Amino acid sequence: VSVVVYRTMSGTTPIGKPSLEAILAVAQGWFEKEVLVTAPAKLNLRLKVEGRRSDGYHLLSMLNCSTSLADSLRLALTLSTDIAVSVEPQGALGDGGGENLFSKAFKAFWSVFGFDSVPCGLRCEIEKKIPIGGGLGGGSSDAAAVLRYLEGIFVEVLSKDCDLSSDQVRARI
Repeated sequence: VSVVVYRTMSGTTPIGKPSLEAILAVAQGWFEKEVLVTAPAKLNLRLKVEGRRSDGYHLLSMLNCSTSLADSLRLALTLSTDIAVSVEPQGALGDGGGENLFSKAFKAFWSVFGFDSVPCGLRCEIEKKIPIGGGLGGGSSDAAAVLRYLEGIFVEVLSKDCDLSSDQVRARI
């Protein structure tokens, strides 16, 4: 069992917007190329609320450990700007009403770098093994898997176009 302490802060300093052309040039090499990403469940061993941010969210200090239980996500960028999601077992996410966390994460990734809309789409096939509502962070882990996938593809072009180090790009994600 590995134990990891997470303390996160997102970047707040304004940055330049990367060029759409540069983003699409990188994305083109990934269109319809499927990548399997694992989204592990986690257990909170300790959770401490340390305050409240100006946007109403809480500042948290957490001690988590990973488990061997994990969702599997098969991800691919698409030329359309749609987000297409399928889940096995069917109905594992309920009726599909509302926006899921991985769709929000995909849109938020682009928003952080100045895009009002997503420059490309995402196809996501999820094999759900983490129980919904079980407190194991399945939805959050799926969202984090999408962010790791996007970071792996776009960190270099975002670093160059935004004049940031790769660590600064990762801090914003």
